[in-house]
Amino acid sequence: MMQLSNLWSLRLGFSARQSKKIERQGFEQFLKKSFATSPDTPESHFLLEAPLTKDNVKDLFKSRRSMSKEDKKTNKERAIKNFKSFQRWWIERMQNADYPLREKMLCFWHNHFVATVKKVKMPYWVYQHNALLRQHAFGNFRELTRAVVNSNAMVSYLDNNKNKKDSINENLSRELLELFTLGIGNYTEKDIKEGAKALAGLSFGEETAVYRRPRENNEVKTYLGQKGNFKADDLIDIIFEQPSAPYLITRKILQWFIYDNPPKSLVLKYGDYLRK
Repeated sequence: MMQLSNLWSLRLGFSARQSKKIERQGFEQFLKKSFATSPDTPESHFLLEAPLTKDNVKDLFKSRRSMSKEDKKTNKERAIKNFKSFQRWWIERMQNADYPLREKMLCFWHNHFVATVKKVKMPYWVYQHNALLRQHAFGNFRELTRAVVNSNAMVSYLDNNKNKKDSINENLSRELLELFTLGIGNYTEKDIKEGAKALAGLSFGEETAVYRRPRENNEVKTYLGQKGNFKADDLIDIIFEQPSAPYLITRKILQWFIYDNPPKSLVLKYGDYLRK
């Protein structure tokens, strides 16, 4: 018999009424339908007054110069209200969708690839980030990582727009190895420095991040034992060739859904499965 505690242990958060519905359907069928859901994105009505491009941002700042103090306050409050409507939409989806596993997985990825509106400051980029994670929620981890690293939201959140050939910023390079993929002990400080050089010049674009040629570092880099004039996509490919690549994320998924401290044997078992 389906137990409500089983559903809660899977971080699905169903009520007793919903658990009975799933029990009648059968848990295996429920999971199959969960994985078959489409990655719908919310209507962007809450972004109607938010800047969507860099030119929009420039125009917004220009208009603010002539605004009264009261108008600036009203404008800011309206922007906050609009973005909070998106947050409520997402919470409602997690709570009430018939098959909310995609939203729960999106919550997992959001905790893994953190990018907040408070730091990014562009609601549209955070909206894009959420849509990206939803699209790839059940997909290929390498391709998700590639898309996130090349997103305006992550470039902004980890300050890679400040990473230039003559002024290196290591934030994105460090988090890519330490928190996103391999984990501590599977890379060196030199790998972080060389990765930062490879990411130098990756800055804001219209829909995704783009390299700015004057800021790029085109030296040969040595990264995780390989040499070349690497860029962001090259780093991702090299990382996922590493023997340790599957195990950090496998451990985190097991912790998210089942165990506080997953046995090493299971981390290895499912990490090997993920690699295949």
